[in-house]
Amino acid sequence: MRKSVMCRFKGFSFVLPIMLIFFLSSAWGADISIDGGGDHTMVVRDDETVWCWGNNESGQLGNGIQDGQPSTVPVRASGLMDVRAVAAGRKHSAALKNDGTVWTWGENSSGQLGDGTNTNSSQPVKTNGLSNITAISAGNNHTVALGGDKTVWTWGNNDNGQLGYQTTSNTPTKVSGLSNVIAIAADSEHTMALKNDGSLWAWGKNSSGQIGNGTNDNVTAPVKISGISNVSAIAAGGNHSAAVSDGKIWIWGSGTYGQLGNGTTENSNTPAMLSDLDNVSSVAATSFHTAILMDDGTVRACGAYGTADGRVDHLIPTEIAELSDITAIGAGESHMMAIMGNRSVWTWGRSTGGLLGNGSDGAGGDILEPEQADISLWVFPNAIASLQVAIGISPVITMSKDNDVSGDGNVGVEEAVFFLRVTAGMIP
Repeated sequence: MRKSVMCRFKGFSFVLPIMLIFFLSSAWGADISIDGGGDHTMVVRDDETVWCWGNNESGQLGNGIQDGQPSTVPVRASGLMDVRAVAAGRKHSAALKNDGTVWTWGENSSGQLGDGTNTNSSQPVKTNGLSNITAISAGNNHTVALGGDKTVWTWGNNDNGQLGYQTTSNTPTKVSGLSNVIAIAADSEHTMALKNDGSLWAWGKNSSGQIGNGTNDNVTAPVKISGISNVSAIAAGGNHSAAVSDGKIWIWGSGTYGQLGNGTTENSNTPAMLSDLDNVSSVAATSFHTAILMDDGTVRACGAYGTADGRVDHLIPTEIAELSDITAIGAGESHMMAIMGNRSVWTWGRSTGGLLGNGSDGAGGDILEPEQADISLWVFPNAIASLQVAIGISPVITMSKDNDVSGDGNVGVEEAVFFLRVTAGMIP
């Protein structure tokens, strides 16, 4: 197996290690974005295309097939390029392009696609009236966008006040009284916003105390959450919420499965810090458990692993031994995702309908330990572009079958397979 390639540039020949090219592609690649919905998963690859897998009954995979069979392996969302972030709802999907526009597809019964209709779409459609958007998030049947002016826009279902105003809307509507927002999070039927002063705001369903304002009453307009400050990251689970502040993790809301990590299964309607954990980087939450990414690239999780027979509940954060060098984590309704430093994707949790993207239809039951999905974020042409940026050259270079790098612009099947093997860490 090759470990290096011969490059030619302006009459000079030189050898570059494959892993150098891989390293540079990771360093200069696309932003990492991965998210899960009720029964599907989405990810942005390094070439800024969107790939989805899982259930497709409402067209949420975006491949032009509606009421279709689930896909147990990743398929590309039709016609989408230059994407920087994705968000998955229960049965709908959203993508944010580099130009600040938002594109949505899948179920639209509540207007969650934001195109002014209530008609499902199996292909991406442009959301009305939005520009200069910097972030997106999706709940069960509503969608949230963060504007470049730090305002928040919402649309879709509003049964529990999750839009932050009194009416339902099938087009984006600005949430009044909310400014200077730098991050958003939505799941199930509540929404969260982080301001640039480190304060946290939330609204929507509050039956389990997931808003964190000391009550269990629904909230139809943003309220400031007391008792926590200097917040740097947020996550919304099905009926619980989490935040990172000064390297510590705070969790509140439903504790039915131990997802609050405090050693009990009781609910909490105010934020509570887990004092035993330091150096927390970010957090992700499903309806059943919470995953915590540490600064050292390890992951700890609490709550339910799996949803059926054989389910295991962890009442305190427990390190996931199979995961290391993790750079990002994501969550669906009942499954989790992690991206390693080598750009491989790992999934675990409920596996029905191809939800985990590992080629299995889930007939064997839930997956309680992370398994590698059938996709890598690394894309060879992107690696070459990254290499050109890194070392300041501008020829078109690509590997040929004689181990040279030429200027014909074509990568053969042999090379594609080889680089996929490199990405998967299979170099001998």
